[in-house]
Amino acid sequence: MEIELHLAGIYCVVNRAAKRLYVGQTGLCIQRRWHQHKLSLLRGDHYSKLMQEDFNLYGMSAFNIFVLEVIKF
Repeated sequence: MEIELHLAGIYCVVNRAAKRLYVGQTGLCIQRRWHQHKLSLLRGDHYSKLMQEDFNLYGMSAFNIFVLEVIKF
């Protein structure tokens, strides 16, 4: 999975505690996009209000990211 995180694609962020998921896509590498999500959550200004609420309640350790599909250019 580490290699796939360096490619563009479709990914799923899972919050195990809240049993919610967020599906996203990026033309950037998935690892970089995940880093952007984490920075927004830490600043408290993530555009997904539910993800921000879950982060505020459960912390970063409740989240995992999975690659659903890799896009090759």
